[in-house]
Amino acid sequence: MRALLHRQARCFIDVCLPALAAHGVRILRWSDLVAAQEELLRRYFRDEIFPFITPQAMTRAPGHPFPLIAN
Repeated sequence: MRALLHRQARCFIDVCLPALAAHGVRILRWSDLVAAQEELLRRYFRDEIFPFITPQAMTRAPGHPFPLIAN
C-alpha cells in the first residue's frame, strides 16, 4: 500500500500539478489566502458543499411529511 501511495503522490506532483498550472490552476495553502478569499471559501463551503455532505434525517412521524430529498 505504501508503494502505491508513493506512486500516486509522485504522479500528482510530477504530472497533475504541472498540467493544472499550464491551464492557470494553482493549489494554494490556506495560509496563502487573504482574509477576503478565506471568507469567500468559508461561505461557499457552508452554502454549497456542506448541505451535500451532511446526512439528512428522514421521518415518518405523524404531522411531519416525508422530506423531499433532491440529491
